[in-house]
Amino acid sequence: MWYTKAPGHITPAVDISEGRASAEGELILPIFEGEEIISKMLTRDPSVRHAFSPNIFDSPLERMFYELAFLDLHIYPQHPVGKYRLDFAIPDKRIAIELDGHEYHKTKYQRTHDAKRDRWLYGQGWTVLRFTGTEIHQNLDHCLDEICTLVGIERVSKSNRAP
Repeated sequence: MWYTKAPGHITPAVDISEGRASAEGELILPIFEGEEIISKMLTRDPSVRHAFSPNIFDSPLERMFYELAFLDLHIYPQHPVGKYRLDFAIPDKRIAIELDGHEYHKTKYQRTHDAKRDRWLYGQGWTVLRFTGTEIHQNLDHCLDEICTLVGIERVSKSNRAP
């Protein structure tokens, strides 16, 4: 599957080199067009995987979450809000999605920092959804269902993974 980037210049529908960040730090992805690419995305065809720069995501958990969530949600990874950087955001709905891996979020200091951060975001009109690494690994579909319900959209895809 290909798309036209400029007259006489065609580009693969999934072109890793086209992934980049805007001046505001928002991730800009390649354009997906045509029924074939949509079918592959909905069936989670492994040929349609994104190999992003390791600097975009802070953890393998975030990378895995994004690769599956982007089928249903228009989310922005590493989205800045004030002095904070959210793991993922849906800015137009003011929804922050935080993934708490055990290693980084196990200390009392980090849990206190997260609580203060959540209160500040709430004061700015944001809703913060926190998911543990265990929740993501054991039942990602349930996590995505919860986010989609809050956003008010219907899920397009469901993984074939058991809960």
